[in-house]
Amino acid sequence: MPELYDDLAWVWNAFWSLNGRRQYGYGPCPLSVGDIMEYARLYEVRKPIDFFEYISAMDNEFLRYGDTKNGD
Repeated sequence: MPELYDDLAWVWNAFWSLNGRRQYGYGPCPLSVGDIMEYARLYEVRKPIDFFEYISAMDNEFLRYGDTKNGD
């Protein structure tokens, strides 16, 4: 399990909140740029580009983990 720094706990919580809005096709789809940036706008994230990069990196790992778990 990765180490979670206290000052980034809000990003972890945001990711799981956004994950609940994830679309599914033949499996989980990537989080949309629109959903990520709308979250940043609604919660007045001070550095939305950094936020987008954090969430995108977490999402890539989430999707990759799901692929390895399913044998892809």
